[in-house]
Amino acid sequence: MIIRHIFLLGALAGVSACGGGLSTGGSGPGVTRSGVVTAAADGSIPTASDAEQLSVRSVNLGGYGATYAVQSRGNDVSARAALVNPQIFNVVTTSGRATFDTNYSLSEIRNTATSREITDAEGSLPITIDFATGRVQGQGDGLRVAGQMMAGSAGFTGTTTWRGIEGDLRGRADEGNLVGAFAGNAPTSVYAGAIEGFVPSTIP
Repeated sequence: MIIRHIFLLGALAGVSACGGGLSTGGSGPGVTRSGVVTAAADGSIPTASDAEQLSVRSVNLGGYGATYAVQSRGNDVSARAALVNPQIFNVVTTSGRATFDTNYSLSEIRNTATSREITDAEGSLPITIDFATGRVQGQGDGLRVAGQMMAGSAGFTGTTTWRGIEGDLRGRADEGNLVGAFAGNAPTSVYAGAIEGFVPSTIP
């Protein structure tokens, strides 16, 4: 696992929150929120005009992928992620089991009440999908995922766990490829990221 720390300078005390959206309407520590959203037409994360993008990253897999961002708006901090062109996965697999050679990347801010220290992390995350039961599970390099394929679809939903903080997971998978977007938060932390993988071998 690779972890990089980025410190964004600037005092938070006395900064007024902007109106609307994620705003708390006052100074002092704000709120933290996260979620998997629908990407804009250009593949970007929808953003309020007065929000500051603290970290924006994407995974481009040749026509599809995922993108994620950590944003601030006044004192409030949010983490969002989205799938890009997920409709490319249009083959529904209902039998067999596959283990995906998967990697993840994410951006996180901890201690949001006192700092804007961004942690960028990436690592290996083997994921196994039992297409007969729809069960999705994987764990590696500090990140854990668990989910379920949606009936009659190549999509799956579930949860992620990073540093003990649970998040939402959305993804698409077929017999050969997988992509996912995830985001989570705690009272003073937010994170968002992407996973992408392929199957080096299929288990009958």
